[in-house]
Amino acid sequence: MAAAPCAAAGLLFTGLAASAVTGQAQASKTAVPTRRMGRTNLDISVIAGNETLAEPALAEAAMAAGVNYWHKGGPGLMPAIRKFGREKQYVELCIDATGSAEKDAERFKSCLTNGLEYADFYKMHGGYNDKSFEAFGKLKEKGLVRFVSASFHDHDEALKAVRAGNLDQIQIGASPVMDEKTRGVIAAAAKADVGVVLMKTMMGGKDGWKGEAFTKAVAPYVEKGLSTPQAIVAACLAVEGVTSLVVITGSLQRFQALAEAATFAADSKAADAPCVAPALAFCAVCGACKGVCPRGTAIADVMRAEMYLRGYGDAGKARRTYAAIGPGRRGASCSDCGACRRACSRGVASPERIAAARVLLT
Repeated sequence: MAAAPCAAAGLLFTGLAASAVTGQAQASKTAVPTRRMGRTNLDISVIAGNETLAEPALAEAAMAAGVNYWHKGGPGLMPAIRKFGREKQYVELCIDATGSAEKDAERFKSCLTNGLEYADFYKMHGGYNDKSFEAFGKLKEKGLVRFVSASFHDHDEALKAVRAGNLDQIQIGASPVMDEKTRGVIAAAAKADVGVVLMKTMMGGKDGWKGEAFTKAVAPYVEKGLSTPQAIVAACLAVEGVTSLVVITGSLQRFQALAEAATFAADSKAADAPCVAPALAFCAVCGACKGVCPRGTAIADVMRAEMYLRGYGDAGKARRTYAAIGPGRRGASCSDCGACRRACSRGVASPERIAAARVLLT
């Protein structure tokens, strides 16, 4: 599913009274560590603010704990930013490409509201695009943005973009179960002094936390007393070249736990976990299934919606994601031809799961 033209940002501290959130975060002794974001020379938090920010107090809580980088930032951040200082917070705006530099620039400018006068990062959603890069150049000339980034679902495209030398940062899907190609992209980015933000680190939730490869990857951290989510954070941050993680959190307590894991990773002398082959049944949005369905099913989007429900337990987000898929692309006319199953290296995409998503989300 395409990103909204101007996605809101924040951390999911649901279920807590907003009046208590900031005080609890300020009382915590855990401070999220920072790392240098490549050639930008910005020191950014190793856990990024992300997803929907429902209350300004929640953003304040994250900032009080040390978060200073905001993935898909939006105007909802401004009350907290005014309190902590604009120069101390780095905001990213994520823009879908339209094929027109002028339209992309207008989309970007439409996000600069409620006092957000400029953004630190222009992020191209879903890959590098020449027209979007042109829009970035024009916006930068006007002082509306500082750096350029792109998110990639295809790691070959990410590697190509890194080698082209135009990007200050890349965002890719990765987890502790990381293959040679993924590590190769991260290593190439480090060599080119390009920052790396990892997404989908939680692997679709508990359903993905199984198998010998996963157990091996997180074992050094679990053995030291970390929970599984904490071990995932620590293992990802142990990979040389990784700058920050986009990690969905469901409560302030969980955020603080992940911040503790980030601190552990920063202090740990443990070497990178050994490279292991991915063999887990969660959608990595790699793009392999794109266009393979003869009836036009948006396979990856359906898989993502199912993952939000089954893996993360977020029924609201799952239904919104599913509803945003065109009615004719949700798999209602699936003929069980098996094209998606054959295309998917992880065994995720299947007629059975597409049918299950339809039952669960409609």
